[in-house]
Amino acid sequence: MARLAYLIEDRGINLDLPTPKDFSLKAQSPDYLYMPFLEKQGKGYQGYMTNFGKTCEPQIIWLEESIMGKSAKINRVRVPAARGGTIDVKKGQYICVLDIEGGQCTDFWAFDRKDFDHVMSPVHFFIDAMRIQPKVGDKIVTNRRVPIVTIVHDDVGWHDMLVPSCDNLRYEYHYGVKGHRNCCDNFHEAMSASGKDWGSRPVPHPFNIFMNTFVKGDGTLVLRVPTSMAGDRLIMQAEMDIIAAASSCPMDLNETGARGITDVELLVSDSLETLQNVKI
Repeated sequence: MARLAYLIEDRGINLDLPTPKDFSLKAQSPDYLYMPFLEKQGKGYQGYMTNFGKTCEPQIIWLEESIMGKSAKINRVRVPAARGGTIDVKKGQYICVLDIEGGQCTDFWAFDRKDFDHVMSPVHFFIDAMRIQPKVGDKIVTNRRVPIVTIVHDDVGWHDMLVPSCDNLRYEYHYGVKGHRNCCDNFHEAMSASGKDWGSRPVPHPFNIFMNTFVKGDGTLVLRVPTSMAGDRLIMQAEMDIIAAASSCPMDLNETGARGITDVELLVSDSLETLQNVKI
């Protein structure tokens, strides 16, 4: 019998669970009845939680064996291909953007949980860092020039901060395609689905994680095929309480999506090491 910390949406349910590889457990939460199917993964257990009697997408959970009476918990949100998602991050916590299959550009936004007009701003980062390509150790600032996240881990080392989020007009004007899924709509849908009222504010300029762009000497902007591989991740530490949003970019008409449009994950933990080592 291993002592595991079993938590459902921060409700703090702690149970002693048996360790065989294949087993199931029913647990009653205030809102739903869940069935997690768990599999041994290194020092912990990974599983998919679904509810009974209500329609919802399975939520991935991570249960880690207690060490010295403490547990490292991960909150995980799987962002489906060509869709969006959000997750809350407390000051000091780490947020990981994980490329599950590789080659997936991810539009990423972060903003002050208490003030939606206070947002991550790549253009302010440019002048703050005096470069357009972020690296480990950089603090990404807001439109008020306040640090909002610090990059602490980066498997790829090349991303984009120049390109705005794709919208319906991008596909219509440049490719003659109407009604294409796009990152701006994904942002609004994700915010609405999580009960956050973005109102009439414009979609902020994104940090395009895993996107591969290049500026030639004559100023020409070149879109290139992403180089991220399955399991690659970028991890940031929150410098304030934030809401993070991400879109698995639906762009499948140029090099940005040349390797296919696939799922990504957002993961939040108090432990950097846990996020560095968590499996897909």
